[in-house]
Amino acid sequence: MKKWYVVQTKPRHEERAELELTNQGYSVYLPRIVKEKKKNNKIEKVFEPLFPRYLFAYLDYTQDDTYTIRSTRGVGSGLLLFGETPATLPDEIIEDIRRMCDESLLHPAPLYKQGDWLLVKEGPFKGLMGILDKISEAQTGESRVMMLIELLGKVQRLTFPINQVGVV
Repeated sequence: MKKWYVVQTKPRHEERAELELTNQGYSVYLPRIVKEKKKNNKIEKVFEPLFPRYLFAYLDYTQDDTYTIRSTRGVGSGLLLFGETPATLPDEIIEDIRRMCDESLLHPAPLYKQGDWLLVKEGPFKGLMGILDKISEAQTGESRVMMLIELLGKVQRLTFPINQVGVV
C-alpha cells in the first residue's frame, strides 16, 4: 500500500533531490512557500522549501526499491527513520500542506511586520533599536524602513535603507 514517506536531503539540495527522484519514476512532493527576503537593498519574493532538508515520496515501502533513494544525488541519509521504521504522513496532512503552500502564493510571509522591533546594524545610528512603522520603496527602487526610535527623550521617526536593519 502506498504512503507518503519523509526523505531527508542534503542541505540546500531539496530541488536537486526532487528532480533526480522524479527522473527515477518516484512520485515526490517538495512543499515550497513564498517569503519576502532582503536582496540588493530591495525586498524580493522568493520560493523556499517549507521544510528545509526534507521532501515527501509517495511509494509502497514493501514493493518499491527504497535503497536507490539513499544513493540519489541530493538525498542525504534516505528515508527518515524512527528506530527502524520509516516516517510516514497521512494523505490528509499532505493535502493540508499543499493548501498552506498555495495560500502563501496569495499572501507571502512578510520580511518584517508593523510593530516588529528592529535593530540598526550600520551607519551613525548603529546599535539603536526601534519599532517598525512602515516599509516603503524609494524612487530608486530601494526599499526603506521607517522606524520609531527614542532619541533625546522623544520618539523620532527615522528612515533607513532596508539593508541597515535587522530583527532584534
